[in-house]
Amino acid sequence: MHPPRPRRDAPSPAEAFAAAHIPESCPYLHARGLRRETLCDPSFAGTWAEDARGNALFVHTGDAGTVTGYEVKNVGFTGFAPGGTKAAWQSVARPDDRALVITESAIDALSYHQLHKDTRESSRYLSTAGSPSPAQFELFERAFFRLPPASTVVAAVDSDEDGHKLAGRIEALAQRLPHVAFRRHAPAGAKDWNDLLQRVERDFIRWLPPLRGARSRSGPER
Repeated sequence: MHPPRPRRDAPSPAEAFAAAHIPESCPYLHARGLRRETLCDPSFAGTWAEDARGNALFVHTGDAGTVTGYEVKNVGFTGFAPGGTKAAWQSVARPDDRALVITESAIDALSYHQLHKDTRESSRYLSTAGSPSPAQFELFERAFFRLPPASTVVAAVDSDEDGHKLAGRIEALAQRLPHVAFRRHAPAGAKDWNDLLQRVERDFIRWLPPLRGARSRSGPER
C-alpha cells in the first residue's frame, strides 16, 4: 500500500494567471462584440488570458505591477480569482497618454476602446471590477498622481444610479490634483459600454459560430 501523496497547495493567483493561455482570439469575448484587432491591440498585451475552461481572465495588478488577482468572465458568470484581491486591471501605459478611462469591468474598457477610434491612441484604461474598496481608491489616487500634466480622468462607468455615484467619487478624487481634469462619459441609451458595443456589432455577433462547452453558472454577467 502506497502512502498518501502530500496535498499540493493551490496555485496563487499570479501562478494561475501565468499558466493561462494567451490567445489571439477568444470565442466568448467575440460573442460580446469584441473583435480580434481589439484583443490583439498592444495596449492590452499581457492584461488578459484564457484558461482551460474557456474563461476570460483579466489580471489585476498593484502599484509595482504585482499580480493580486484576476477578473473571471464567461457566459452567465462573473467572478474573481480564488484567494485574490481586487486592485486594478490596467492597460499598458504609454508616456504620451493623456486620458485615463475608468470602467467597472475590463470588458467595458475594451468595448470603450473599440467604440472610440478617435481617442484610443492617447488613452489608457483601468477597471475596478465592480464597486471599488477603500484600498482601490487609494490606488486610483496614486495612479492619477502619476498621470502626465494636462491629463483627463474619464469616468466611463455604468449609466445607472450606482455608476453615477461612483463617477461622483472619482470626480472628487480627481479634483484633488491640479494637473488632472475630469470628464463623465456615460453610454447613451445603454447601461454600460459593452451593452452599447453589442448593439453596434450585432451583425458581427450574429455570424459567429455558436459557443461550445460554455461554462454556465448562476450569477450576473457583466
